[in-house]
Amino acid sequence: MSKYIRPWLIFASLLVLWLASCDLIRQTPTPAANTPREQWITDWLDEPICQPPCWENITPGTTTMTEAASILNNLTGVITLGPLFSDIRNRDEISWEFPHSQSGGSSYTEGNSSIIVNMRLSIDLDQLLKVEEVIQVYSFPDHVLARSCTGRNCVVHLIYDNGMTLELYLRTKNDYFEIAEDSRVYRIWFLLPGVQGYVDTMSAYQLDIIASLIDWEGYREYKIP
Repeated sequence: MSKYIRPWLIFASLLVLWLASCDLIRQTPTPAANTPREQWITDWLDEPICQPPCWENITPGTTTMTEAASILNNLTGVITLGPLFSDIRNRDEISWEFPHSQSGGSSYTEGNSSIIVNMRLSIDLDQLLKVEEVIQVYSFPDHVLARSCTGRNCVVHLIYDNGMTLELYLRTKNDYFEIAEDSRVYRIWFLLPGVQGYVDTMSAYQLDIIASLIDWEGYREYKIP
């Protein structure tokens, strides 16, 4: 009887492994092989017209909301959705998106100032922007910060002293997360330069940012503070 049972056990084991691999693939979406790179990402990597925290001549701490709106309205392939005014946070905000894509951005002022202090670009999940691609162009980040950690995931920020921050979503294991060359960038922030610029923008998350900062030490595992 055992010689008939053994093949079924082998088959069952292979089936379990196959289903597990399928589940892992579903949890990690990958762009289709024929998905073209969006032009704004290509331009930002290959032919940037200014350096972070500047993007398309919009610079936190320097550019006014009126100037930012004018620049965006004259950019090819950008749909401007603002400006909008929020009484709750007393700020002017402008947002935009890229056609046929879930990519987009937003920028806002604080208080009564007309100068923008923050800008973020969100990247469509069909796009795969890797950490190594950004580092090859803009060098290594200065700091690493993990926040909004659950039992399985963390939002991880790679912080540049020049005001740029890359946002990643990484799996955690035994209180560690790993930053790899092919880790996906989901969002790019452009802020006022320095750690204080980051703190001023992210303080709403009620995190002790200074105490939680980790120096960048390359592609490796980092312990959640």
